[in-house]
Amino acid sequence: MDDELLDEDHKCYSIRVALRAPRYVMVNGTATLKCEYDVNENQVYKVEWLRGGNKIYQFIKGRNPPFNNFTVIGADIDWTESDEKRVSLKNLQFEASGVYICEVTTDNPIYTKPSEEEYLVVMQTQSENPRISFNEADYKVGDILDANCTSSPATPVPELTWLLNGKKADESLIRSYPESMKSSSMVQLTMAITMKQAPQLILTCLSTIPGYMGHVNGTEYADYRDATIQRPIASTKIMKNVQRR
Repeated sequence: MDDELLDEDHKCYSIRVALRAPRYVMVNGTATLKCEYDVNENQVYKVEWLRGGNKIYQFIKGRNPPFNNFTVIGADIDWTESDEKRVSLKNLQFEASGVYICEVTTDNPIYTKPSEEEYLVVMQTQSENPRISFNEADYKVGDILDANCTSSPATPVPELTWLLNGKKADESLIRSYPESMKSSSMVQLTMAITMKQAPQLILTCLSTIPGYMGHVNGTEYADYRDATIQRPIASTKIMKNVQRR
């Protein structure tokens, strides 16, 4: 019932408010936050955009000028691309990352409806593929493989995922290490080589933002890098002693 208002004929109708914003934006880039609502324009009194509960931009009908901006940490407002239904933020810095909403207030009756929260991330992509290193050059069934994968620096810190012959490695085989740098990450894969990996083991390390989404199609990630190394696996031969009579 909170989403219902009464019109002039005292008939109930619902109000819908939604914020449309990009999830990831490159540092120094631009993001447009659109506030969509299904309220008749003559009933809209005020539209506000907020970040972390603090106002950043406001439209009030009947005011002169109708627009007012507040402090936007890590960004500037592009006034040429902002109006009563959108606010454009330019020169985005990492500090601008956070939770954003918009709110619509009606005139008659007086009622305020917020949108759902949208999280915006200002990012810097990786410049290189992740690096894979091994403890040994050659392996055979029964050996213990230790492999490290280190990401290239990025913001936010990339998440690393190991794939064994195209399938995600079990989490019990993975050990994460504290970041050697604030913007990179490293994980270690430790496993016993079995006949399942013979005759060839294909190791792939994915370094992605956001984390692994169940596939290796980089087009659906904000940032995607990978590295693959193949290693032949030698089978051990079991020798039996035969006693001759």
